[in-house]
Amino acid sequence: MLFLHKITEDKISSENLSESVFKRVNEKTKKADKAQSLSAYSCINKLLSLMKIDDEVILQENGKPILKRGGAFISASHSGDFVLCGISKFPIGVDVEKMRPIDLKVARRFCSETELEICKSEQDFFRIWTLKEAYFKLYGSVSDIKQIEFYFSEDEVYCSDKKIKAKSFFKNDLAIAVCEKIIP
Repeated sequence: MLFLHKITEDKISSENLSESVFKRVNEKTKKADKAQSLSAYSCINKLLSLMKIDDEVILQENGKPILKRGGAFISASHSGDFVLCGISKFPIGVDVEKMRPIDLKVARRFCSETELEICKSEQDFFRIWTLKEAYFKLYGSVSDIKQIEFYFSEDEVYCSDKKIKAKSFFKNDLAIAVCEKIIP
């Protein structure tokens, strides 16, 4: 389940945050960074409530949020005034990016040759970029992001890592991607 939320400072609350999450949020010095973090955790708590999951969000050493008792996997991302959260029974990574003008030459740094061939527009760029970011968030690290290839036709997304189910879509000027690990 995904939840996309527009950040509005007047609706941000630090209620229901675990000690580790509260500490992490308060380490941030910029007001905008705090707002993004608080919105992400509020979004996760909203999803947990909607899914009737009674658990506490805590942070791993790498900062990735997890549920204290397990049973579901969570991921969060933010860009500009938006935060995206995802909860799944499978390991998940999500990413959201506000699309903006960009020099497509930057794609050479993280795209494979195959991906560069299909990266013809800014929309293609952000589709590939968010998929790679979601993949990275799923695993926490990747030795060489160029080795993981994404390609698409119409609404279908394919990944060179066959253990991954990926989705990508656009909402207004946002590119959104989800990668879930397939567990048999």
